[in-house]
Amino acid sequence: MALTKEQRDKLPAEDFAVPGRRLLPIHDAKHVSLAWGSVITASGLSDEERAAARAAILARADQFGLDTAAWRKLKDLRIEAMSLALPESDDHPNRMPFSGVLVKLNEVSDAAPGGSGGRKILVTKEAADAALGSLLGMGVNYTWGYDGHDPRQKIGLITDATIEGDEIRIAGFIYAADFPEVADDIRGLKDALGFSFEAASIFVADPTADPLTITALTFTGAAILRKDKAAYTSTSLAAAAADEDDTMTPEMKAALDAITASVAGLATQVADIAAKQAAAPAVDPKIQAAAEAAAKLDEQAAALTAAGLTEAAAAITAQAVALRTGKPVAAPVAAAAAPVVVAPAPVDLKPITDALAALSTKVADISAAAAKTATPPERKTLAPGISAILARAAITLPEGDAKMDRATVDAALVKAGMAPEQRLTTKIALEHAGLLPR
Repeated sequence: MALTKEQRDKLPAEDFAVPGRRLLPIHDAKHVSLAWGSVITASGLSDEERAAARAAILARADQFGLDTAAWRKLKDLRIEAMSLALPESDDHPNRMPFSGVLVKLNEVSDAAPGGSGGRKILVTKEAADAALGSLLGMGVNYTWGYDGHDPRQKIGLITDATIEGDEIRIAGFIYAADFPEVADDIRGLKDALGFSFEAASIFVADPTADPLTITALTFTGAAILRKDKAAYTSTSLAAAAADEDDTMTPEMKAALDAITASVAGLATQVADIAAKQAAAPAVDPKIQAAAEAAAKLDEQAAALTAAGLTEAAAAITAQAVALRTGKPVAAPVAAAAAPVVVAPAPVDLKPITDALAALSTKVADISAAAAKTATPPERKTLAPGISAILARAAITLPEGDAKMDRATVDAALVKAGMAPEQRLTTKIALEHAGLLPR
């Protein structure tokens, strides 16, 4: 039974789980149980206050002889997660397929999800395996700003769920004909969106722990939302470097091959010199000159890297290593600090250093040419739904690399009568397309 104001006022401070603020009364067994059910989601509590309240409730439960074993069960959680992909359509007008990673298992979340009382969570693989079947047939929902959950706005269905390694992967479809604008927006924003799972009947190993280790749960659905609102973040960007474009033209590659061959010849000369010389306690000035020449090649490799010519930079770095060691390198290797060959006998390396200077000039020319021919990344296409909103607000897209002004865009959207959610979604799309500064 709820307490009246008069009854609450009569209770001493120690009969509250949060005595300083007189919150969560625990004067009898019934209210102790109610307090435990509310402490996790009670608003306005600091982590320290929440932890102290849990301890006070458990202590009072022991006094009343309450069984707290079932109290490990948490309220519903909505736990943000991972990546979203859109495979090719299955040609059904009302089905837009999707797939992606829902959550990583045995891994602590990057942030605290809603319903966890400000604590991070970890879903065990055993719990996920037992609950996997509950995902099938569950709905997919969204909010206008792609920043939360709204189970009343279901836009799709989960039809498949598997555990692959330490990930739960799901697949299904969006009702593209029923929600055409949403489907268009998801297509346009897919790289910035991820999944968020919803669950109930959640049990944890220790309700006072941080992070909370989830040992049992039942999935009740999923939401599509922005990754920056997620408790887990996608790892899909880890492979981006492997797809880096090389801006070298065929002519540049031919010039680089010629330079590589020339440096290989110089490395052979250094090897011959080194083979004829015995080790000495001091570094010979001429051999030191070869090391300095190799250092110049390192500088040219750095210039190539700055120009985006990673392949060329690796080749030049390999030849620098060859000059240091006197051993030609057939394939690019990482630059390493190699011992400088020492010898007592003076050797004239001026022809070699002159040749290296000429090759350095050629490398600089290739870097400059690559910078001129490099094509800037194309802007991503806006979804039709976003384009329609821009048209209604009389917003025109800038030309070239120009950026739009955030305040101007927002003012135009407000003037056009766009709802806050529509304004947010539009600005997210413009950011993702590179048209609006983040």
